[in-house]
Amino acid sequence: MVVGQSYGGYLAPIVAQLAMADHLVLVAPMIPQPGETADDMWEASGWHMPRDHSGIIEVFYHDVDPDLAREAMSHGRQQSETTGREPWPLDAWPNVPTHVVLCQNDRFFPADWLRGVVRDRLGIEPDELPCGHTPALSRPRELVELIESYRSPASPSATSNSPNQ
Repeated sequence: MVVGQSYGGYLAPIVAQLAMADHLVLVAPMIPQPGETADDMWEASGWHMPRDHSGIIEVFYHDVDPDLAREAMSHGRQQSETTGREPWPLDAWPNVPTHVVLCQNDRFFPADWLRGVVRDRLGIEPDELPCGHTPALSRPRELVELIESYRSPASPSATSNSPNQ
């Protein structure tokens, strides 16, 4: 199983294909299309930088315990902008059962926007958690339980093949 969160949605499908993963799980993800740069994805999907919140904690960690949010921030690194300008290299979405976890209170990828992106680009319904952009910190137990449920043959929102086929 390969899990990618946020910008990791750009890389996780590549890893899932190369590793021949049995599942691909995307949490509050970017969802690229073949040949599309990350920058192009923003424009094509209608995403806009949140304007009504200021600061990283306010956007990404608003529902995380403040001490844990500060600890997470202390380990942060600047993200490379290089991949934002490079075309996504896969010719098609990998032929791997794919699941998306949507965060209902996400201030960076608003639920209404991401729900539409998931449906349009993957043709599946996302599973939803009542949290912000970082459920591994705000709702770790619920996130793990949901991800583990995908191993079950009757898992929620499972696709048995590539969503774009």
